[in-house]
Amino acid sequence: MMSTLGARMSRRSRIITTKATLGIAAAIAGVFAFAAPALADSSVISTSHPELTGASVLGSKAILACFDKSLATNFNINNQDFYLQGYDEGRTTGITGQSDLSIQGVAATGTGNQCVTVSFSGTGDVRTYSDVTVLQGTVTSTPAAGAQVNVQGSVPLSGSLFPNTPGTTLRPQLISAAVATSTTAVYNFSEPLSADVGANGRFGFYTFNGGDTTFHAGTISTFTQGATAVAITFAGADATALSAATRFVVQEGAVTDSLGQDNPLGVTGRASLRINLTPTTGAVSGSGGTIAYHFDFDQAIPPTAVVCPTAFALFDESGVRYSPVTGVAPSVSADRRSVTLDFVAGTPGGDPDQITLATVAADGIDAASCAPVAPAVAQPLNSEGTGALSGATDHAGLTSGPDLINFTIDKANGNVLFDFDAPVATAAGSIDPADFALVDGNGALTTTPSQGGCGILSPSTGPQFSVNPSTPNEVVVDFGMPSCLAGLLAGTPTLTAVNSAVGVTVNQGAVMDATTADVNPIGTLGYNPPVTAPAGPTTPPAPPVPPVAPLVIPPAVKKPSTGCVTKRIITIHLLKSVSARLKSATATVDGKAYPVSKKLVVTIALSKYEKVKTVTLKIKGKPKTGHQAINATRTYHPCG
Repeated sequence: MMSTLGARMSRRSRIITTKATLGIAAAIAGVFAFAAPALADSSVISTSHPELTGASVLGSKAILACFDKSLATNFNINNQDFYLQGYDEGRTTGITGQSDLSIQGVAATGTGNQCVTVSFSGTGDVRTYSDVTVLQGTVTSTPAAGAQVNVQGSVPLSGSLFPNTPGTTLRPQLISAAVATSTTAVYNFSEPLSADVGANGRFGFYTFNGGDTTFHAGTISTFTQGATAVAITFAGADATALSAATRFVVQEGAVTDSLGQDNPLGVTGRASLRINLTPTTGAVSGSGGTIAYHFDFDQAIPPTAVVCPTAFALFDESGVRYSPVTGVAPSVSADRRSVTLDFVAGTPGGDPDQITLATVAADGIDAASCAPVAPAVAQPLNSEGTGALSGATDHAGLTSGPDLINFTIDKANGNVLFDFDAPVATAAGSIDPADFALVDGNGALTTTPSQGGCGILSPSTGPQFSVNPSTPNEVVVDFGMPSCLAGLLAGTPTLTAVNSAVGVTVNQGAVMDATTADVNPIGTLGYNPPVTAPAGPTTPPAPPVPPVAPLVIPPAVKKPSTGCVTKRIITIHLLKSVSARLKSATATVDGKAYPVSKKLVVTIALSKYEKVKTVTLKIKGKPKTGHQAINATRTYHPCG
């Protein structure tokens, strides 16, 4: 049975419905029939109010958010009304005890103060978030721009950084290592390093020599701040074994990056003679709703050995570390080749949907005791190991909940189709139609009206909404206001709100994912009204001749020392697609014209023009627009 975590991870294969498929699916049932005129788009909404139009990262602790109107500087930007959201739609900045980032300051910037720089404090990195959400009333336009407050909106965070390769996190990670000299090895990391934090003894290697289960540790010989490589020196028996190294290891916490994040345990190379972690590590069902992972090994754990939970760890893409739950004993499989542990995030901001790395230190399996008491000593049976787990296929704007990606307004009957990027749950109470609204050009919201009120002949009440049975990521909501004839018969619905709409908005939690029950984030989209072409002559003018860039001839080749003369020739070919209507064409070199032959080719001998740099092509006629007029090639004919 798939765990909640496993179900969430599998959901990353998203359903994207194009506008073309919207039309096909919408015609299946009467309630989904969208007769013309229908308007559909997925643009940023534009009203008389200031609207959020885009956001991008500024380093690791700040973002730039821009609006479509000049802003007054009395911002209401705070953690409740302005926040960043992660892939897991519940991962939001500014939540006390849950978030790794909180707003520190806001400053107006940009032409006309249309943008704001929002800085954050905390241990997190803004690049690990996916979108920016602003609630209604967070900013106000200047008096000259109408002195209006914004409508709620959400835009993708440009510059989001998601390391989608399995096993990667936003921490400095070991990516390779190699022997450099008879006594040194170089360890390479995924990002520039800021400092070592007691790295001596934390770098080392294993061999596959018979009977050699020793971890050969070294000391730092070269470390440069800002570099990505560390040179490690080995001495004595460790140096002697270096040439046979097959498995290089850097233990957790050996180095840090510019954000102060230390490295997770890193391993590169082949197996050792100890018990080794295998790549089948993965999620299983947790106990009590916790995150549970099993760690598989290539050998059976001896019956007398013990498992030491503190040596195991998980990391998500943003770099948050997950530690085993205190007091929960590890579970060893019947064949003693697998260990299962429950985990919790060690710091705020964790995202279990994005766990990509599992690690186990060398003391994860001990021969006798996890806390040896003198004179007993630790007797580790396993080598350090890492397991790469599939990363999230994230991109800016994407969350684990159903994201609003498109909408269609049918102005003939008042139906509005809200298109999400994943199937939504259809059980009673899983959709709240009151959270769907139309937005007009003045920023006013219209929620779904009651569809009752026409007497005994139309007794139904409440908003009308449906989910397309063939495409369950589409929700249709009726925004037509019912009208009655003589208070009894249903008349033509009033479509005032529909006709004045410039977009739609959906509150967070309006729908939930059919598989994981993750709810949608806020979504606000608009459409661009059709542009009426200006009146003009009934006969279109002849298309202009497209400009032709000068042909740049490469410098002349050096003449051979044999004394013979190298002929230099340039050949110009007119494309057939543009030449059908040409009257003539000539190529000019230093004022001399060369006509184009009937084969649409002109060949010019340049042996007399050693210093010529350009050739100009003159065209008379009406070549078809939108095409390059010529193809030109430079050819050399050697002596012979």
